[in-house]
Amino acid sequence: MLESIVNEIKRKEEEANRKIMNAKLKADSIVKMTEKKRSLLMKKYGDEEKKAKESAENCLLLCCLSALGGEYDAIGELLTAQDSLGLGVQERFSGQELRETVERLQSRKVISSQHKTGKNEVTLPIFKDWLREYSELHL
Repeated sequence: MLESIVNEIKRKEEEANRKIMNAKLKADSIVKMTEKKRSLLMKKYGDEEKKAKESAENCLLLCCLSALGGEYDAIGELLTAQDSLGLGVQERFSGQELRETVERLQSRKVISSQHKTGKNEVTLPIFKDWLREYSELHL
């Protein structure tokens, strides 16, 4: 009789250990799923934040270009044009940000270097003409 009670206790202990192991496996699975979801959300919203920042930088660069009539010789001209926009310190380009934005718009063929004139200008003539004629600054 004592032996059957000991065996029953061992069986129940093994069953409890299996349940504990299953619970740990489920918890680990939930943690992994949560980490994966968090990672995906961070990537998604990080990408959206990056796109919004780049869009704002593109707009600011185009405002500077507009102030220069759609073309410039050197980056310094864009910085000077930025000074005339009356922006706060937090809203202004640093030199590095300006160069990165110019490179991005050049890679997208929005701005190109004109070999005949030696100037950099908005590539699409219709957009350049519109900037010259109708652009107004409303920040």
